[in-house]
Amino acid sequence: MMRLPCCFTTRAALSSSVKTDTYSGSKKQKSSSFYTHPSLLEMKNEKAANRVRVYEFLRGIGIVPDELDGLELPVTVEVMRERVDFLHKLGLTIEDINNYPLVLGCSVKKNMIPVLDYLGKLGVRKSTLTDFLLRYPQVLHASVVVDLAPVVKYLQGMDIKPKLYSASTGEIS
Repeated sequence: MMRLPCCFTTRAALSSSVKTDTYSGSKKQKSSSFYTHPSLLEMKNEKAANRVRVYEFLRGIGIVPDELDGLELPVTVEVMRERVDFLHKLGLTIEDINNYPLVLGCSVKKNMIPVLDYLGKLGVRKSTLTDFLLRYPQVLHASVVVDLAPVVKYLQGMDIKPKLYSASTGEIS
């Protein structure tokens, strides 16, 4: 069996550097690691600063973010811009978004696209999609698997057939 020399004293000296806090006089362990973990307070402060930037972006384009305080929002302005741009492509205006700002809490990839694909499979036409979303914007919050598909399956089991949404009357016929 071969013994490898190991210097525990050097390793211990590097990892146990002690720094004294000049304000409290307490001793704090200083890590010699190249990777430092951010503190929970730093993470909380960073999240708050990101939220301020997202709110500033929204105010800058005319969206009032007052109702969004309890909502989980994107961390970056870029992701929020992606959501706003996607809603614009669907035909929604800033005024429409202000009427239902909670739609900004929906992920484009996880919520909006799957819901829109499912609505298309049910027969909602692209030409009527904007009017449908103006009338029922909360549908973008729905989960296809958890909310929409079970209801549609139940209704189909009762021999209720899906009918097409009419943009001219605003009714499902």
